[in-house]
Amino acid sequence: GMLQRVGFAQALVNDPDIVILDEPLSGLDPAGRRQIRDLILTLKADGKTVFFSSHILQDVEMICDRVGILLGGKLLRAAAMEEVLTETLRWVEVAVDDLPPETMRGLGPGRVREEAGRTVIRLGPDEDLSQVIEMISGEGGHIKSVIPHRRTLEDYFLKNVESVEAGAEWPCTEDRAPHMEGAHGMPTAGPAVVRRKKPIGKIGIGR
Repeated sequence: GMLQRVGFAQALVNDPDIVILDEPLSGLDPAGRRQIRDLILTLKADGKTVFFSSHILQDVEMICDRVGILLGGKLLRAAAMEEVLTETLRWVEVAVDDLPPETMRGLGPGRVREEAGRTVIRLGPDEDLSQVIEMISGEGGHIKSVIPHRRTLEDYFLKNVESVEAGAEWPCTEDRAPHMEGAHGMPTAGPAVVRRKKPIGKIGIGR
């Protein structure tokens, strides 16, 4: 853990615009992991570019706002984290109080249940959440929570890698990869080369 901290400090001695880190969070206790995560976020806020590798995709999901996947040295996917999380959305649960019974029946079978004294409505990933919320408010219901249920970034990574290994076409290559701006994360099987026009935050890499 102390060696990780020393290595991180050495990487920052000259205040570089670009920092490349290999598994910066491995071998650290929870407090150390939190400290390094906060430092990476501080570098992002300062306009730095940070590339980092990680076998723990949860780190990428927590830190980055853009993610890419490298397989065999080629860029397989590149997308904003928001887009990835939308793609991995499984369903949304809306907890409601005071919704009239006739309105609940109108939502259709299997979509509404009672839980802990509240009505819980389950929506599919392609359903219009804003329309349902507007309907609930119009019927006098009171929304208590809206909880999205998602697959993890690890699920997203494995799905894309396994589909290519099974013979699917590559959706993206290095030559036509989109320009990345913001904070980024990259599950990877090899080194990444990303064109950079200005400081972009960070890229996390993990496979």
